[in-house]
Amino acid sequence: MAAVPGQVATPPPAPLGGSVLRGIALDLRSEAGVWRSGVRLPPGSLGPSLRHTRMIVDDPLGLLLEHERRFGPVFTTRVMHVPVVWAIGAEVTHQMLVTEFDAFEWRFGRFMDLWPLLGDGMLNIDGAYHREMRRLLLPAFHREQVAAVVDAMVEEAVAAVEALEPGTTLDAYRWARGARASS
Repeated sequence: MAAVPGQVATPPPAPLGGSVLRGIALDLRSEAGVWRSGVRLPPGSLGPSLRHTRMIVDDPLGLLLEHERRFGPVFTTRVMHVPVVWAIGAEVTHQMLVTEFDAFEWRFGRFMDLWPLLGDGMLNIDGAYHREMRRLLLPAFHREQVAAVVDAMVEEAVAAVEALEPGTTLDAYRWARGARASS
């Protein structure tokens, strides 16, 4: 069957299912297998930490920047019962998304936890289905298309900065993430 332009010919992957408790049990079994196999996780905070679990909800950027500063761009931190490996920076992002994308399986990694919320979106699909979806989206990210939105981005940034009061202190992270009413 020939692909129709603008459509995906590959069928979407089967829906993920299962209970939360089953997922935790599988996580623990998988982790035990990793430890027995001798595979070593990148450096980081490997022990259980209520502080890190709370920070990933309350101040995720603070947690990640603290670990990047201490351990480098690839590190491990434990969230609840699960050790999570993080990779931060342009070089490791390029490696995961471009040069070695086939080595990373998103659907059965931690993004599986997002499936009930996101369904089979670009963040948590793999293989042929992902490649076809990416092919459909690619034109929107060509240099000319991105350049076309620069004026709108600059206009928004200037308006946001002009609304600041001189001499005041602000949390730039929270300010940048805050919703602005459009004019």
